[in-house]
Amino acid sequence: MLFHGWHSNSPLSHPFLVRQAFFSKDYPEDQLADFQRHLNRYESFLWPLGMMYRFTDPKRVFRSITNWGVGNRVLIMAGTEEKLMTRPIQEKAAETYRTALCELVGAKEFEAKNDTVHALPGVGGMDNAGHGVELAWVPGAAHHLQNDTTWKIGAEKLLAFLGRL
Repeated sequence: MLFHGWHSNSPLSHPFLVRQAFFSKDYPEDQLADFQRHLNRYESFLWPLGMMYRFTDPKRVFRSITNWGVGNRVLIMAGTEEKLMTRPIQEKAAETYRTALCELVGAKEFEAKNDTVHALPGVGGMDNAGHGVELAWVPGAAHHLQNDTTWKIGAEKLLAFLGRL
């Protein structure tokens, strides 16, 4: 960033850097430059600081869901090659939401199926569900998993989640 006069997009100034931040190693080289052209020319210096603090209350999220039914209502989806929101971060997010649901159900604030965490079938064999949350992993995808080479796996997992609502 110093070399680029503290420009906020300096970390994304070359297709190689875009790949490092957002895509898997298999993402086609010729598509990186095209993707880079669609990036915002400037990023806020404040958004990384905002990531240091919780920006939502999981209990509030659950309270806002209507027609709860019997299934899980929150989906967390991530790529297995994610470099920004790593596996431990995604697993902690799922655990945070699951704890919130358990506390709400335990306090009888609302009624929901509060089943234990169990494995889900699916590509990659890493998905699980329970306590109101599904955690789905897209093998081979990174941060921009909806644009990465294995995006169809993510789309199928999203469609399966929606079918269970």
